[in-house]
Amino acid sequence: MSKNNLRVKISAEPTREASEEIESCAVMNVNGKRFICKADDLVLLKNIGEGGFGVVDKMQYKTTNITMAVKKLILCMENSENIKKDLELSVKTSKMKQFIVECYGILHRDDDVWICMEVMDTSLDKFYPVAYKNGLPLEEPVLSKLSFAILSALNYLYQHMKTIHRDVKPSNMLINTFGQIKLCDFSISGSLENSIAKTITVGCRLYMAPERIDPQKAKLGYCVRSDIWSFGISMFELATGKYPYRTWNNAFEQIKDVVNLPSPQLDNDAHSSELCQFVNL
Repeated sequence: MSKNNLRVKISAEPTREASEEIESCAVMNVNGKRFICKADDLVLLKNIGEGGFGVVDKMQYKTTNITMAVKKLILCMENSENIKKDLELSVKTSKMKQFIVECYGILHRDDDVWICMEVMDTSLDKFYPVAYKNGLPLEEPVLSKLSFAILSALNYLYQHMKTIHRDVKPSNMLINTFGQIKLCDFSISGSLENSIAKTITVGCRLYMAPERIDPQKAKLGYCVRSDIWSFGISMFELATGKYPYRTWNNAFEQIKDVVNLPSPQLDNDAHSSELCQFVNL
């Protein structure tokens, strides 16, 4: 989907509600350097991602050559609540920048909201196929470090924000050449009421927990365990180099496999008992 297609898709009139307090410039603090940044101060380098609500571009601040990932969200009535949640969590989770992608600042330009974030080198969904293709599977020490980082991020969301991510998957796990692993993308995160969330139509279905795709169970809502299921499926994929389920032709096949069959189990002959026990829970 191109950036232009994303814009054509919007049918509702723009709304100012989610951005009425956002300025066209922001004070940013990047690696100890504090500066005032306007949207016009940023030069496009390349596109690094696209999604349902906008695009992510790698951009450079003209004066200092500082680079950042800029998520450009198209503001309209259809997605204002998701954007408000994304903005809120992007700012508040900066305190957990060790395991969550850091937000430098937020800008408002025309009918777009720009979330300026740190640049990571790649996502795990792009990294692991290359690693396995070159005979370099992800070893258990790497998987251990990865697990600690992502679970720490999820725990922070749950304990401090009363929020679940709802879209945990390898493409939302970012890494860099310094060995850092961070969670990103809070655009469809959900707030919990009495530890329960009830919106069922968001997130990547490939990683959804049984209670989220089963129509009967979904009516009762779901909790943080659904994020843990998604994390477990992601860990299986990263540990083996392949997604654990077959390719589904329709939602009924997915319900049959995910809801009715036992959950995927790592092979004890290929992995340590500790890793198998951890992932197979």
